[in-house]
Amino acid sequence: MNLIARDDFTTTSNLPVVLLHGTTMDPSSWTGLCEHVGPRLSMKAPDLSRFTAAFGYAPSLDEIAEAVAADILEPWQPVHLVGHDFGAVLAMKIAAAHPGKVASLTLIEPTAFNALFPVDEDAWQIPRDFVATVEKMRAL
Repeated sequence: MNLIARDDFTTTSNLPVVLLHGTTMDPSSWTGLCEHVGPRLSMKAPDLSRFTAAFGYAPSLDEIAEAVAADILEPWQPVHLVGHDFGAVLAMKIAAAHPGKVASLTLIEPTAFNALFPVDEDAWQIPRDFVATVEKMRAL
């Protein structure tokens, strides 16, 4: 694989970027990106393991997503949300539940994408809601 390093990275966004890591990772998995971007963007990467540990039991995906959302979403401005692996699944859930608070959504290997789609036919409203969320975000 050939990677092209760019030193001319620019952005017109002053919104914060929130980085959600994968299952067996921690916030340090974003170190290279943060070092490359430097101070050009405000970036934060919470440790997702602290959210699951805080429950004291095996929380549902929705419970974890809401706990993370309460910690990362800014009340006064939207955030750019980037997720990898399980972090991507959480990012999708957060964006679907809080479309006005997510300026953009970047997903890297959302391995459990099926978590958004129910097995029960009566619950197919969830995927429709997610598609509607994406459309709302596009319209902003």
